[in-house]
Amino acid sequence: ARALVPCRKAEIALQHCPDLVAARPENPAYRSVLANVCLAVGQQEPAIAQLQEAVRRAPQEAEYLNQLAALLATASEPKLRNGAEAVALAERACTLSGRHNGAFLDTLGMAYAEARRFPEAISAAQAARSLALAAQDPRDAEFVARKLELYRLGHYSRNNCAG
Repeated sequence: ARALVPCRKAEIALQHCPDLVAARPENPAYRSVLANVCLAVGQQEPAIAQLQEAVRRAPQEAEYLNQLAALLATASEPKLRNGAEAVALAERACTLSGRHNGAFLDTLGMAYAEARRFPEAISAAQAARSLALAAQDPRDAEFVARKLELYRLGHYSRNNCAG
């Protein structure tokens, strides 16, 4: 199913992923794959449900925490967003990664911004940008810098959150 998503065959993958999850409901990785497939076809609410279950089953898996935090911070439907929960999840992901994962720090910045905690969003974004620069990744550094400027202005645009 995961191989079908990049090939723009998410609808086909969506037909098969629920069977995969049903066969191994205890496996959080399958739920994460299903969540990504749901997102690929624009189904954010079921994606959130799958990621919540993945986090419940693997609460120390930083990647699942980060995925859920990012979605709760940036969901297109306001009723699906939850800044406070996104912050808690993103903070846990960053702690588990030793604050050495730029993507997780970027998500933390988005979560803080969604929660209107702009000074903390600025700090997280600066850390994410520093890691991108240290990794010699100018594209990611510029991407985070654009968000950083919004945070400094006390603004947040969910439309500027996809890399």
